[in-house]
Amino acid sequence: MLLNRKLVKNLRAVLDDALNDNESFEQFIVEVGNANFSDTEVTFKVNLRIKGAKSQSEKDLEYFASIDGLDLTKIATLDGKEFKLSGFRRKARTKPYLIQDQRGGGEYIITTETAKRYFGKEKTISLSDKPIQPNYSRGLLDENGLPKTDEQIRIENGVK
Repeated sequence: MLLNRKLVKNLRAVLDDALNDNESFEQFIVEVGNANFSDTEVTFKVNLRIKGAKSQSEKDLEYFASIDGLDLTKIATLDGKEFKLSGFRRKARTKPYLIQDQRGGGEYIITTETAKRYFGKEKTISLSDKPIQPNYSRGLLDENGLPKTDEQIRIENGVK
């Protein structure tokens, strides 16, 4: 008997059911992932995580969302559906953020720019913010913050 794609798929399903139904793994989430196989041998990737622990994608989301200024609690509406940030794909260059449909549960990928547009933290101005003072150091602005005329600059420099 030789291994083929259909048989490997069936073996993965059996292995997944066996590990998830096993009482020894009750406190874990077990995921049987991709398989590499030849005619006589198959290797599965098995991911075992403690129940309630965050996945690597969720940990990465917290880190990169803080860098990009994203609000993880925000729910955005796209095409009439409500979405929330759900993960970050480290190796994805163009579309690293994952969003999840709040009703249907489907997961989609988006760009960093789209994530910033829909999930960015709103910038607030507080009363304690100081107004920006005009830059007089270059001597190009007058006391009102307006550009000086050529005549004002000549008078200051002693040129007639």
